[in-house]
Amino acid sequence: MPVGPDPFASRRAATRRVCGRCRKPKTFLYGTDTECRDCRMRTKPEAFRSGEETRCPSCGHVEKVDSDRATLYAEGEHDTYCEACDYDYTVSTQVAFTYTSPEML
Repeated sequence: MPVGPDPFASRRAATRRVCGRCRKPKTFLYGTDTECRDCRMRTKPEAFRSGEETRCPSCGHVEKVDSDRATLYAEGEHDTYCEACDYDYTVSTQVAFTYTSPEML
């Protein structure tokens, strides 16, 4: 079955711009943004919360948690390091479980 033109192609292309800080081409969620998400995260002093990434408190590098750092998936405090600047820091992991049982018969 032939696929027609992508109706959202122009919208996706319009949101891809060069970041005003790091000068890298990035996808922007909002038309008014001038900095990419990574650059905004580097400049926020408060603690960084994410379900997929950690942020170095020294240089602000945001890194995805993957199988190389599988120990970070366990609940508790974990020592880790920044691959960008070699800074050692501690990450706190909180794990939540949700159980769903079938409907009553």
